Amino acid sequence: MFKEFIGSLIKNNIGSLIKSIIEVFKFFIDYFRRNKIIKYIINNKDSQCLHFDDIVQKTKLTPKIIYYQLKKLEENGAILDLSSDLDGCREFELIRILNIDII
Repeated sequence: MFKEFIGSLIKNNIGSLIKSIIEVFKFFIDYFRRNKIIKYIINNKDSQCLHFDDIVQKTKLTPKIIYYQLKKLEENGAILDLSSDLDGCREFELIRILNIDII
C-alpha cells in the first residue's frame, strides 16, 4: 500500500511537472513571436498603415499566429485597428497603428 501511494505521488508530480514545463515553453514561444511582430511594427512606425501580408513575409509567421499575437497585444494595452481595406481586400488586410506602448 505504501509503495502504491509513493508510486502515485511520484506519477502525479511528474505529470504536473511536465505540464508546467510545457506551459513555460508555450509562454516563451508566444513571447518571441510577439516580440518579432513588435520589432516589425516599431521598425515601420512611420508608416500610417501596415499590410498584414508584409508582416507575414517579414516575420515568417503564419497569419493565424500573427492575428492571435496581435489580439494578445490588444489585450495587453496596445491599440490596433484591425480593419479590411476599402477596395475589398481580405479581412484584416490592413493594420492601422493608432497607438502602441511597448514596455
